[in-house]
Amino acid sequence: MNALDAAARLISSGDELPITHFERCLHQFSVEADCDACLQVCPTEAITKGDTLVFKRASCAQCLACVPACPTGVFTKKSQLAALLRCGAYSPTAKIELLCEFHPSPSGGQSGTPAVSVRGCLAGLGAGVYLCLLEAGLSQISLRCEQCSTCSLSALQTVIEKTVNNTLELLDVEDKTSIAIQRQQPESRQGELGPLWNADNPPISRRELFKLTTHSRTLLAIEAVGEQVEKSGKTVCENRLRFNAGLQRLYTAQRVRPDVALDIFGYATVALSDDCSACAACARICPTGALAFLERDDLFRLTFKPELCIACGLCSKVCFLNAIELESNFTAGQFAENPTAITLLEGQRRKCYRCGGWFNATGDAELCPVCTFRSKNPFSSKLPPGINLSPPGGEMQS
Repeated sequence: MNALDAAARLISSGDELPITHFERCLHQFSVEADCDACLQVCPTEAITKGDTLVFKRASCAQCLACVPACPTGVFTKKSQLAALLRCGAYSPTAKIELLCEFHPSPSGGQSGTPAVSVRGCLAGLGAGVYLCLLEAGLSQISLRCEQCSTCSLSALQTVIEKTVNNTLELLDVEDKTSIAIQRQQPESRQGELGPLWNADNPPISRRELFKLTTHSRTLLAIEAVGEQVEKSGKTVCENRLRFNAGLQRLYTAQRVRPDVALDIFGYATVALSDDCSACAACARICPTGALAFLERDDLFRLTFKPELCIACGLCSKVCFLNAIELESNFTAGQFAENPTAITLLEGQRRKCYRCGGWFNATGDAELCPVCTFRSKNPFSSKLPPGINLSPPGGEMQS
């Protein structure tokens, strides 16, 4: 990085920092939340946790690793996916090499393959970007990590490797080499080098614009899911939206192993027992809208969208009847073949005449399960067996 580059970076450094939305943080929904994804990836301890998360802007290295790491999108930055799709469409080799903006000696790719410099560290891309690029027609994505060991952010190498390995685990056998980490030094690179592009200023031409029409489907799918999430008032991170769109299309093209469990990407499904009282506490505390409680008059329906579930477990912690449980055996095939919301429970609710709380009206019961138990044990302070004595619902903040 020369003096002019350093000066330009210093002037624009305020624009390079991720935008923070701490109201989306799981710890704002419940004190029982145990998520520490951003703390785990931050290489400079710019993110700390006391009673709430604290972002030390002066300590931020602008690596952007926190952006795909946070499941609810607390940290956001303008997406580079559209620019990367454009670069991929313009690649004469149907391949692309990616390097971070901190690379000390950037150069074009091997054998005429374009190299693209992205904002921040490569750890800031996320698996969703890789799936969308592969779905758009790239045959190989190479990550230039030959200088990572000497970088001040070298701790992020493990994040990059984990993301790549998890993504490859998902792909079919023929795509197992579609993402690779390069560790060769520049002097050992052979063949004519390709162009070096910047993701913020990708190449553009009339021919390339026509080619981009084939990739617009992926972008439209991501935007459509994003609009649905925004209408619910809850959110997941952009990496999840990209992952959902890319996975669905790669599965349709039979390039994804249907039996791979998605728990490594933070997916889960839920199981509901007959003890559910339809109190809707799980839907209220769900931070992403994966659980939704729909009601009209005294009729109700509790639905679940697996693509929005981040396996935070708040729903099971808030359920005082212990009627909901997370399951981690959700597979890629189940995800792709069940694109609509799953109905977990539906029926009629009734208001308990003693406590005023709503409950699932089965038979002619007029009391909720707790009041029914207490009516049979009027001189006891005990609650029904299996009751969660300290659900964290009281800590949920609006």
